[in-house]
Amino acid sequence: MKNTMLFVFGTLMVLFGTTTVLLYLKVDDNMFTAAGALPSTFIDPSSSPPNPPLAKKYYRGQIFIVTRGGESVPLGGVIVSFYTHKQFQEVLPGIYQKIGKVVAEFVPVYEAKVKAFNASWQAYEKINATKNWNKTHKAMKVANEKQAERIAAYYALHYISSAQAYANALPKPYVTAQTAADGKFNLEASAEPPLVATACATRQLGEKTENYCWFITMDGSKEILLNNHNTFGRSSSDSAIPMPELPIPCQANCEMEVEAIKDAYALFSTSLTPQGSLP
Repeated sequence: MKNTMLFVFGTLMVLFGTTTVLLYLKVDDNMFTAAGALPSTFIDPSSSPPNPPLAKKYYRGQIFIVTRGGESVPLGGVIVSFYTHKQFQEVLPGIYQKIGKVVAEFVPVYEAKVKAFNASWQAYEKINATKNWNKTHKAMKVANEKQAERIAAYYALHYISSAQAYANALPKPYVTAQTAADGKFNLEASAEPPLVATACATRQLGEKTENYCWFITMDGSKEILLNNHNTFGRSSSDSAIPMPELPIPCQANCEMEVEAIKDAYALFSTSLTPQGSLP
C-alpha cells in the first residue's frame, strides 16, 4: 500500500435549498497502525463497548426499638427509602440552607419568650413575698401564660428542625423497601455504594405517640440495625445527617439545647451558599 493514495468519499446532503456538499478524506499509508488498522481517532465512538453494568449488591437491615425495660420491639410495615450517596449529598446543602434560615428566624422569638417568662416569674416571686394573695394570683396567671408561650415557641423550633422536616424535604427515592413483621428489610441494588437508607416510624404508647426517624449510610457489607441509638439527632457514626435535634419534652428552659441548634445551623443561615464543608 506504500506510495499509494486512498480516497474515502462521503456525500453529505445539507438542507439549504438543493445544495449538495461533497466531502472527502485523504488517507495515506502513514495513517495506518502497524497492524494495518485505522487509529482510534477514526473509529466510530458508538462502536466502542459500553461500560460494564454495576454488580448488584445486597443490603439488609432491621428496625426495632429498645424499651426502658430492655425489650426489643420490631417495627413492621415501615417504608424504607434508599438514595445513592451522591444524590443525598447533592440535596443536603439546600435542605440545610432552608432549615437554617427558618431556625435563624425562630431562635430570637424563643429567646424573647424565655426572657418574658423569666421576668414574669421574678415578678410573681416578689409579689408572693408580700402575702397579697389577690396580686399573687394575678402574677401567677401571667407567669403561666408566659410559660405557655415559651413552650409553644420551643415546640415550633423543634418542628422546623426535626427529622420529619428533613424527610419532607427529600426528593423521590432511588428505590424503596418495606420492613416485615420482624422489622427486617432486604434490598438488591446495582447502584454505586454506599446507599443512604431513610425511614420514619411511630409507636403508640397509650395516649403518647413516639416518633422515630433514621438517615443511615449503608455499604452492604453487613446488616444495619436501626434503633434508638442511631435515630436522627443522636450523632451516630453511621448517620448521614449529623445534626442535633431538640429533645421532647424539654425538662427545663432548654437554652443549652436551643443554643446547640443555633450553632449547628449558623453556617447555613448567613448566606444562600454555605461556606466550608458540611458538618
